[in-house]
Amino acid sequence: MKRLFRVLLGGLLLPFGLLFLSGCGYRRAVAAEHHLDRGIAALQAGDQASASKHFQRALAEKPSPHLLSRIGLAYADARKCADAVSLLAESLEKMPKQPDIVRLSLFECYERMGQADKAEELLLDTLRVHRGDAWALNNLGYTAVDEGVHLQTALRLVSRAVELQPRSGIIVDSLGWAYYRLGELGEAREVLERASKLQPDPEILYHLGAVCADLGDTEEAKRHFREALQRDPGHRLSREALFRLAR
Repeated sequence: MKRLFRVLLGGLLLPFGLLFLSGCGYRRAVAAEHHLDRGIAALQAGDQASASKHFQRALAEKPSPHLLSRIGLAYADARKCADAVSLLAESLEKMPKQPDIVRLSLFECYERMGQADKAEELLLDTLRVHRGDAWALNNLGYTAVDEGVHLQTALRLVSRAVELQPRSGIIVDSLGWAYYRLGELGEAREVLERASKLQPDPEILYHLGAVCADLGDTEEAKRHFREALQRDPGHRLSREALFRLAR
């Protein structure tokens, strides 16, 4: 009888135990979010000491790669790159596949801090980890291309992205812009013409116009800038480029 009672009691207590543990996990998650929010608010107010304390408490409640990356992104947004890089790098080490913004922010922090080797390592690691993810490759590759850094490595990223998504005008545009940044104007024009046919986006048309202008084909450049403005009257870069050519 006593044994049966213990068995029945155990069967009753087990669900309550699991419920208690899940309740503890929920409370810790809520506490972590609370300290994260207070830390971000303190950081935005310029109180870095208070922000650091709240972030430490958040991690004590929920030490996850996701939370590390969120705190790292908060530091990156506040231009506190030294604090951001350690957190973002640790989160990627623990969980390599994360939203693109994590790698983009870490890359930009490395560049701002003059850590070019680390930035390029990150690009190469992206090529390894996201070899089958066209948009992850494109987004980080285009960021490097647009900033004019690590161009050969960035070219490898966007080339791979085009292999995966050859019908995406935006991704093909990244490849064309990479060739432009590398000074390969003929190749850039050919690729950007293909991108503009796939997707006549104002930014793509502006890129094509810029290449034509550098090649000395002024009339074609004007035509592309005008088309960009027809599609988006507020496209500042096309308006400024057209003004320069009209002088």
